[in-house]
Amino acid sequence: MLVTVGRLPSARSELKIVRFTDPLSRAVELLSENAYDQLPVLDGDGHLRGSITWREIGATNRPATALVEDAAVLKVRSIRTDEPMVDCLADVADHGCVFVLNPDGSLSGIVTGHDLAHRFEQELRPYALIQELELRLRRALKKGSDTGEGNSW
Repeated sequence: MLVTVGRLPSARSELKIVRFTDPLSRAVELLSENAYDQLPVLDGDGHLRGSITWREIGATNRPATALVEDAAVLKVRSIRTDEPMVDCLADVADHGCVFVLNPDGSLSGIVTGHDLAHRFEQELRPYALIQELELRLRRALKKGSDTGEGNSW
């Protein structure tokens, strides 16, 4: 079964957004209030056109009247909700996140390293528990056979 990006809760979550014409102070406010590392930047039609992070804000020596467009990064990584989750792994590892788009191109959510780690933990935990149980059972059987208390089957 193909696991798509859209199966991650964060890929289908409402995001705080800024537009190119918003004051840069609005981006700072949203990043601070929500403990975000990045925000999507949308154009007037609501399409993803960039992102803004603390790095860009910190790297700019802009006047108080600066706009988001003065600091936004225009190249962003994105993936559609119906694409395989594995297709976003390298981009998240290299860039920290990918923005998720609906098939119609509208913004759907975001995927970060935290989201992927949480998902893989959920997927791998049952296998790790089975492995741990098998190791404990082997140790118990070995200990029992070493002391002569084990049964012969």
